[in-house]
Amino acid sequence: MLPINRIVSNPGRARSRIDADGLVELVASIAKHGLLQPVLVTPVGDDTYRIVAGERRWRAAMAAGLLAIPVLVEELDERTALEISMIANLHRQDLTRMDEAAAFERMIDTHGYSVGRLARRIGKRKRYIRKRLRRLAVERRRNARRGRAVGPARIDETAVARQA
Repeated sequence: MLPINRIVSNPGRARSRIDADGLVELVASIAKHGLLQPVLVTPVGDDTYRIVAGERRWRAAMAAGLLAIPVLVEELDERTALEISMIANLHRQDLTRMDEAAAFERMIDTHGYSVGRLARRIGKRKRYIRKRLRRLAVERRRNARRGRAVGPARIDETAVARQA
């Protein structure tokens, strides 16, 4: 168990949006049954831990008023943490194509993965990854013309608090 206030969000997480309705349901479940699956964290210094996998569970646990949650603590370098986070999110069906593509792009641009190496590491075809990356580029150009950008996770915090 780790005090929830010693855990920080992962700014490099794959998911850019968290469904408020789904989060409300998770808050209710955690309030009733507790957090059943630990959150994976890595130490980042000063007795603080960054989430690798389990961002939604952590947010829901906070909203449910938990003071401490079960965690698995792993010493991970940034590349490995991003890889694990991405793989965990790829197994979820509600990860958007743009979130998925942005995660692929981070692995390639920031951590030097080739499309082939990334495909092998996450169990996807190279063609699948290239298609997502092309779609992300098109979406970014479209958003730039409209004056919008793909941003970090956005959650309707008031909806979560209201329904918790």
